[in-house]
Amino acid sequence: MIFVNRSIKKGDSIGVNKTIVSIVNNNDVKLEYTLNVALEKDRLLQDNVRIGTKAKVIINSREYEGEVVMTPHQAMNRTDLPSPNILWIDLIDYDQEIDMGSFAKIIFTLDKRDDVIVLSKDLIQKFGSTYYVRVLENGQKVEKTIVLGLENETSAEIVQGLKEGEKIILK
Repeated sequence: MIFVNRSIKKGDSIGVNKTIVSIVNNNDVKLEYTLNVALEKDRLLQDNVRIGTKAKVIINSREYEGEVVMTPHQAMNRTDLPSPNILWIDLIDYDQEIDMGSFAKIIFTLDKRDDVIVLSKDLIQKFGSTYYVRVLENGQKVEKTIVLGLENETSAEIVQGLKEGEKIILK
């Protein structure tokens, strides 16, 4: 497949490293993700994702495996990219035609732990730099100080301060 830069007109002066034509091999799909380093999750990716890091990729409700083939560190040395904050992910073993410009959900697992207590962030309270939850002990409401581990947008791992089976008060 060939894509032509249609913004260039006959007689235009063309600068160095200006893309005129891209020849795309449909058998070699690369996903491009531009990191927004103002976001904590993207800074985390920038610091932890390396060439060869695996990712789960979902396109049109189908799940595929992906592998990082370029990180911002390598992108900094290239002059043909619009931004150095780019990740390229090779799509592995895909079995459908993917249109250029399609959207994909890319999931990286940067850390994983088994047999942990995880709570919704709605149940976790914060006072200063201390986190706590309200639990029911002997019929009384008790505030227990906790230590958080891994977090995402909606939940957090509790690494200290709570035991399995304790009754959390929902507010």
